[in-house]
Amino acid sequence: MNENNIKLTIGIPVYNRENFIGKRLDNILLQTFQDFKVLIYDNSDDSTPQICREYVKKDSRIKHVHEDK
Repeated sequence: MNENNIKLTIGIPVYNRENFIGKRLDNILLQTFQDFKVLIYDNSDDSTPQICREYVKKDSRIKHVHEDK
């Protein structure tokens, strides 16, 4: 997939949603439309950042930005 031709960017702002983020990302990845990227902006202090990093490893369309505050 050529990133210059991406049709859709999905932005997900998240804060302390360890019980939510995995299911949300799974739902997005199961869509029939596949020409997208996901940008997660995260300032969590629970396990959300670790979960996001695991999804980044699994799918190159997912990008994760973590800020401490």
